[in-house]
Amino acid sequence: MKESQKVQTINASDKTIGEIVADDYRTARVFERYGIDFCCGGKVALAAACTAKNVDPAAILNELDAAKRETAGQTQNYASWELPFLADYIVNVHHAYIKENAEQTAAYARKIAAVHGAHHPELIEIAAIFDKVAVDMAAHLREEEEVFFPAVRRAYAETKAGSAADAKDIGTIRELLVKLLHEHEEVGNAIHAIRHLAKDYAIPDDVCNTFVVAYRKLKEFEDDLHTHVHLENNILFPKAEQLHAQGGLAAGIKKCDSRKVVIVGAGDVGASFAYALLQSGTAESIVLVDARHEQAKGQALDLAHGLPFVPAAVVRAGSPDDYADAAVIVITAGAKQKPGESRLDLLRKNAGILKQIVDEIAARESQAVIVVASNPVDLLTYFALKQTGWTRNRIIGSGTVLDSARFRHLLSMHCGVDVKNVHAYILGEHGDSEVPAWSMTHLAGMSMEDYCPACRKCSDWMRERDMIVAEVRDSAYNIIEAKGSTCYAIGLALVRIVGAILRNEHSVLTVSTLLDGEYGLNDVCLSVPCIVSQSGVERIIEGKLANEEMLALRASAFVIKERLSELTRSDDGRQINS
Repeated sequence: MKESQKVQTINASDKTIGEIVADDYRTARVFERYGIDFCCGGKVALAAACTAKNVDPAAILNELDAAKRETAGQTQNYASWELPFLADYIVNVHHAYIKENAEQTAAYARKIAAVHGAHHPELIEIAAIFDKVAVDMAAHLREEEEVFFPAVRRAYAETKAGSAADAKDIGTIRELLVKLLHEHEEVGNAIHAIRHLAKDYAIPDDVCNTFVVAYRKLKEFEDDLHTHVHLENNILFPKAEQLHAQGGLAAGIKKCDSRKVVIVGAGDVGASFAYALLQSGTAESIVLVDARHEQAKGQALDLAHGLPFVPAAVVRAGSPDDYADAAVIVITAGAKQKPGESRLDLLRKNAGILKQIVDEIAARESQAVIVVASNPVDLLTYFALKQTGWTRNRIIGSGTVLDSARFRHLLSMHCGVDVKNVHAYILGEHGDSEVPAWSMTHLAGMSMEDYCPACRKCSDWMRERDMIVAEVRDSAYNIIEAKGSTCYAIGLALVRIVGAILRNEHSVLTVSTLLDGEYGLNDVCLSVPCIVSQSGVERIIEGKLANEEMLALRASAFVIKERLSELTRSDDGRQINS
């Protein structure tokens, strides 16, 4: 072998699968023959992929070279296309295919599951998986067509013209790249699961023609999806990412300080959170902002005097200008209820305060993740999202993270098990309609259903269960009655949430987030298990709930929506602007 050929071979084995296919799409056929994923799994280096499949890299490299020497025919050099043209091509070819075929394919899958499911039970699971794929992809296409691609086209046009790309477009590109990649991974895993269940779409002997058509449709859908995801993951997204990097610089977007936390509201909750955050060593810079600037200065000075006893950090009072380069902004500001003041009046007042704060954040073109801790947290999180128009991952509420901690604590005390070995969640509203998810509760790896008979500590577990739930629900009322307010535990809960963001932990936390079809709910902010990372809510986990829990979660969503309706309408039915 010539020296130049050896160098090319070494370089090729160092490349990722996605990069090789992006350079020449004819190589995709080679990877398909060996069962190597070039779309969702395209980030893997060729050498690693060969090792995983127990394939000789030299043999694959020879086949790749042969594929590249073939006549191009109808093969397109997608990597050379300009971004807007590539986006248009994806919409007109691959999005159009999904829109025309997803529901029809789902109908075929459901039909053969109904007819042949008794003898081929895998069909029932295939139909359920594909139904979810069809629903998820419809939402995915909408977001690309209505939000992501338009932002990419505008930013591309501005950058090509030598102008600064709009900061909002650059922020949208940055946020959605992470989300869309994750959704591709999810749908890729689902399609792989279908192929596995279908035994590579092998047709059994005892089936009808509809079965044959259904399997062919499923395989055709998978083949189109491979090309579709490859074009986005390995060509369009990297180009958009480069555009984001160039555009962000051109637009003069301030890079966020990766460990700067701004706390809006220097009252009991804000100060308690700042104190706990300072002790944790998680943040390098803690800035308190409050309309009562002297209050913020006093709290910051008090905290700063303790700096010799904690990890190094900067603590100071600040102004709304500090929003511009913050990594996380935590909103704890809000009015307290005055004697004779109605709940609705208080909600209106806090909504007005929140509107002013988020308008100031948006005006500074902040790239921060916003964590809302002010109550009613679910309603105010919803208002913050609607007011800013930001993507839902970037604005979250503290939700039931504290309620879930109380739940775990009480279970730990009752069962005599270290709280670190108790996994339990409170879902829904942060309030009276919250839902204990017993079906998700585990102690030492055992479900409660299995643990209780083995424990034998109580004779009437169902009664004990109700007492624990009531104590969790009423904890805040009891504390407020005793000392006037809650501040320490919520401060620690906020440290947990903010730590997951700053350290990119991918922690599962029950934060309040906007649901868009998850758990069968739409257009409401409430708490469900979410993976929290540096982008905020990276993913919502749809765990399987018991029927009565699902009903309770829907009832909780209804309660929140009813309060939202009260808050957005005046007594005579006219819309209000707070």
